[in-house]
Amino acid sequence: MHKKNILLIVIILSLFAASIVCVPQLLKTDINETPSQQVYVELVDINGIGPILAERVVSYRNCNKPIKVNDLESIKGIGPKRLDLIKHCFKE
Repeated sequence: MHKKNILLIVIILSLFAASIVCVPQLLKTDINETPSQQVYVELVDINGIGPILAERVVSYRNCNKPIKVNDLESIKGIGPKRLDLIKHCFKE
């Protein structure tokens, strides 16, 4: 019983932590259809992406459009762990 409670708490905390990544965003970012300036502003609002990464994402998108969310891993500074934290903030 005790192990089940701990597991439940861990699952709840994991879901909560994942949801905080894009709290400022009520809607997911459409990385291909949204204008560059707006994508930049929305990206900066995501925890784990600051102005430098946002700029890299916009530049990458402009050169490689259309892109998929998993393509973001090609960008310097976005590895598998960061991608896992932020990918739910984007429309596929």
